[in-house]
Amino acid sequence: MIDQTFKHWAGYNKCNIRTISIFGLVFNFKVYRLLYSKFCGAKRFDAPFTDPYKFFTPLNLASFLNLFLVMLLCIVGCIFGIYYLAWGY
Repeated sequence: MIDQTFKHWAGYNKCNIRTISIFGLVFNFKVYRLLYSKFCGAKRFDAPFTDPYKFFTPLNLASFLNLFLVMLLCIVGCIFGIYYLAWGY
């Protein structure tokens, strides 16, 4: 992402960026929301952006796709369970 304001902020918060990136790769991409969450009012969780939509739009799209695909798998699993598994008494 090419955003000069964010790059300037990230220069002062390298440890924070590295930690969030590692947790985001290991656990879930939604951890990246910590960058702008203002968690407990800490400056390290208040990343400024020149154009925030360049960051928010792909993250929201990924969240929507994740939700859609997970729900789709759950629905398919429920249909499989209802129709193909033997029922008890």
